[in-house]
Amino acid sequence: MLKMEKTGVISLFFFMGLLASCGSQERKMQESILPVIDLEAEYPTKEITLQDVSDIQYIPLETNDNVLLSNKVKVSSISDKGIMVTGDDRIWLFDSNGKALRCINNKGNAPGNYNRIDEVDVDWQSGYIFIKELQIPKIHVYTLEGEAVRDITFSQEEWENGWLGEINHYNSDYLLAARNFIGEGSPSDLDLPACAPYLFIDKESGRQDTLNGYIQRLKANTHLLIGGSMMILGDYTRRTIVKCGNDFYLSHLSSDTVFALKEEGRFEPILVRTPSYTTKEGQKQYLLLESVTDPYLFVSKLKSAYELVDGTAYTNSNPHMIYDRRTGETFLYQFNNNDFATQKIGEFDFVRAPKNSVYLLLSAEDLVTALEEGNLNGELKKVAKRLKLDDNPVLMLIRWNC
Repeated sequence: MLKMEKTGVISLFFFMGLLASCGSQERKMQESILPVIDLEAEYPTKEITLQDVSDIQYIPLETNDNVLLSNKVKVSSISDKGIMVTGDDRIWLFDSNGKALRCINNKGNAPGNYNRIDEVDVDWQSGYIFIKELQIPKIHVYTLEGEAVRDITFSQEEWENGWLGEINHYNSDYLLAARNFIGEGSPSDLDLPACAPYLFIDKESGRQDTLNGYIQRLKANTHLLIGGSMMILGDYTRRTIVKCGNDFYLSHLSSDTVFALKEEGRFEPILVRTPSYTTKEGQKQYLLLESVTDPYLFVSKLKSAYELVDGTAYTNSNPHMIYDRRTGETFLYQFNNNDFATQKIGEFDFVRAPKNSVYLLLSAEDLVTALEEGNLNGELKKVAKRLKLDDNPVLMLIRWNC
């Protein structure tokens, strides 16, 4: 790990130094080499038929008396060894074909129980699940059979030194996690003492090894505007560690550059945003990486401030875009599915998807209705014929042609 940190410090300080000087010759050189996403540009929308660019697998998640999923669940991990779904402070495990294995529901105050689940990831190889509590300085370690093994605890000082957000299984020894720094001062004051937002957590001892090479110097909080007044919501509203198969990418909201985290802690820049976050115009929007695949980079624009209107602040209007790595085009996307005539896809699910893949959860009710209306074809039609309205959803796994 020390070797990893030292290598990362040298390489990332070099790149951060290049990119911090907005408008400099060095930054222009970086932009000429790397893909650039202009947050002020109006990109066109492109329609693509999924079957022309991908292979699709429909995986019905088995329904039984012990495995009944609500419409609030989300997929937390997909691999060739299994599928993990979370929601309502429970964890459901399926094999790679959708066969239900078990439900973990250990909410409570007894030793080994958890209170509220905030983040979950799984090490399929070693057979351990890591459950981070919400607002409690603790990570629970469970087996895939649902047995509590140990707790990773943190001191109050460690916990308060940056709110621990997302956690990810990194390798056999470490979790890769993100800390969120709201900072002091007014919401409009973006200055922040130099801090490191990413860290490795030892799976056994809980020791934290800061990824020192990645330095955050500006706040990147999302704000809520209420009657002209600004309220900080924090920077934990979106994931900034992107895990694609076994590959990791760092997409911090305050950074002009997206980096791939390579072996031995090397950082490789893969994408640049403009205008720079160091400028007033650049601070109006964030760039967020969603997925890296061989043909496409998936990104989205996120506003830095939302106005409360009729009691609602968040909408689904954040533009989701693709940078085509083969043609150099950037565009908003709409994917059509020949198997589902009325399905128009403008956003995918990406969290811990397999390499070169994205996914969606299709509700059984929607599929049964579409079948009755004659809107399904091919393999999806065969799957829907076996469904009941209250069955568990179908995982639609999309693997891009490379």
